[in-house]
Amino acid sequence: MIEGSAAGVISNIIRTNVLPQLSSADHRNLLRFAVFQRSRTVYAAEEMDELLDKVVKILVGRDPDLKDHMDEFKARFDNPALAALDPAVRLWPMASDLKSRLIVNDTEQPFITSDAPAVFYNQLMEKKKTYGSNTGLQSKGLQIFLPLSPRHCLVLYDGEVYKLRGKGNAPVSAKREKDIAAVNALQCVSVRENLYFDDRAKEKEIRRLVQMAGRFRRKAKARAEEYEGPTDAEGMHSLLHTYKEDVRCDLSLSLLKVRRKAKKYELGDKAVHVRNEEICRLYDDAVGGASRPKREPPEGPYVRRRPRP
Repeated sequence: MIEGSAAGVISNIIRTNVLPQLSSADHRNLLRFAVFQRSRTVYAAEEMDELLDKVVKILVGRDPDLKDHMDEFKARFDNPALAALDPAVRLWPMASDLKSRLIVNDTEQPFITSDAPAVFYNQLMEKKKTYGSNTGLQSKGLQIFLPLSPRHCLVLYDGEVYKLRGKGNAPVSAKREKDIAAVNALQCVSVRENLYFDDRAKEKEIRRLVQMAGRFRRKAKARAEEYEGPTDAEGMHSLLHTYKEDVRCDLSLSLLKVRRKAKKYELGDKAVHVRNEEICRLYDDAVGGASRPKREPPEGPYVRRRPRP
């Protein structure tokens, strides 16, 4: 049903080079489709299994009867694909404040896509010393790149941080093959196994991008880190930080720039950096505050109390 509602919207975009009006039903369908595309892949399912395995091994690793047997078992979800999709189903409206623009490819080199087509990125935070992931749906500086055709790429982005060439919501004409190569490199870095492209793609260029992307490929899909705290009668208190490994490949586009004011953004002592506190508050109110810890964005750190072995 979601694909069906988005298919007509995407076909119209390809035909007219025009994105649907902000806050319209078509815009919501497109936004939801883009967010779901990240979470409905085999890579996303494997990501959830890897995260669960690492968390379970941290939690049971202090048991003297188990600590020497961590490599002998794997913790897995019964349905990791459902586990990956569940947060997207509940949280996709958190991305509703992102601006949207369409990049129209006016070069000889087409856009390519992959089995993990929706790439979540964050140029603002890429080179700053932050903790964990910076691509949650309410992360400051979030960008989403989703190729729609060999000539069209949807970009959803934090409008307070980035500026795209041109005015308003007009499509952005990409005339430099260097920009097309940079967008295509995102697919090569995030791909699990398969790249897809049409007959206009040059094999030599695809192989060059794949080779270049190799050094940026993620070594792990997810991470779990424990920070130990004090021990009392209830046991040891610790902070367990779980997050997905972000795509990072030194992205540079001539048609998309970080705003001067955003470049001066200071991290301070925050562990997480929220784009829109008001949306987080409204979401908490809507679901009774049960969706996430107060003042923490989705996928933020959380605390576990663990009894002594």
